[in-house]
Amino acid sequence: MTGAVTRARHLLDTEGIAWIDEYEKTMAGAGRDGTVAGRPMIELSLTGQLEYDSSPISQCMAAHLPYSQNLVRDYQARVAGLPHPVQPIDVQYPNWSVLGHAIDYRLRLSLGGRLGLAVVGGVMLLDDTGPLRGAPARGARKALHAAGQELLATVDTYLADLSSLDENALIRLCFVAGFFEDIARTGEIHRFSMLAQATPATALDDLTAAVPEYVVTDIDQQMRLADGPFAAFRALPQRARVCGPVFAGSGDIGGADADYILGGLLLDCKATKDPRRLGREEIYQLAGYLLLDYDNQFGIDQVGLYLSRQGGLITWDAADFLRRLGASAPLPQLRAQLRHHLHEAARR
Repeated sequence: MTGAVTRARHLLDTEGIAWIDEYEKTMAGAGRDGTVAGRPMIELSLTGQLEYDSSPISQCMAAHLPYSQNLVRDYQARVAGLPHPVQPIDVQYPNWSVLGHAIDYRLRLSLGGRLGLAVVGGVMLLDDTGPLRGAPARGARKALHAAGQELLATVDTYLADLSSLDENALIRLCFVAGFFEDIARTGEIHRFSMLAQATPATALDDLTAAVPEYVVTDIDQQMRLADGPFAAFRALPQRARVCGPVFAGSGDIGGADADYILGGLLLDCKATKDPRRLGREEIYQLAGYLLLDYDNQFGIDQVGLYLSRQGGLITWDAADFLRRLGASAPLPQLRAQLRHHLHEAARR
């Protein structure tokens, strides 16, 4: 038995998963005093707040849209008939997070949209002289900023001339962009980020050349699955294709930017390899975006999830979505209640 335990320790790399204990200790006390790691919960993003039942967003959802299980059951029934998700094979540790960003970006580009404000924000942070956790030395940081600027410029050139880049190059750019977004979201360059090993000589070509081949294959598979579901969206007028929308209420919390609004459909892309695990938080994420559009700027009349690894498009009429959630009031009133609730939470 002792030998088996020893072998298991070697196989599991217990040092590599030691962070789980620390994470559980942190989560156990988080939110009890209205803060997370000393930060007021109102300052967390929409998705960040939905991780805690005591957050202002979660409290409002529980009070005014209490029956998330109704939508979760409907969602689970509808994904049951979808095909098995595509995913990388013969890869021990795919970078699931950045792959998720990459397919989102690639779909945005196919709709004529840009990469998004978070990628721009990550590039800008590298130009700032302020502290950035995990950032390389000054010369390498300057090189990464230049590479990020070139990435954004290359994407702009592509949107003006779709023949300027082939699919392989686009996918590699999208994957690299995910690491710049991570800087904006977390305020650091993580140890395993492809940006962490930059030198003063690092250029965009070096970063794109370092993208693993499994990434190109995986994103290409997902794009092929999107051909059918996204055909109608690509045919919409440009003004009806909004990528990375930010809402009137996004500033009342730590941020909320959705993936797409396409002809009135608020659509969030999920690149999960196990779509059955999606549930309450994903449903309330859609509801949060819908309610944060305080003044109905985007005219949202449908909400939905796109499962990019299955090519599955699941949508609900917005009014029916709210009814199933047990809405306590019409949409305009729900939006006003959320705004009031968030403003009150900010004063505490």
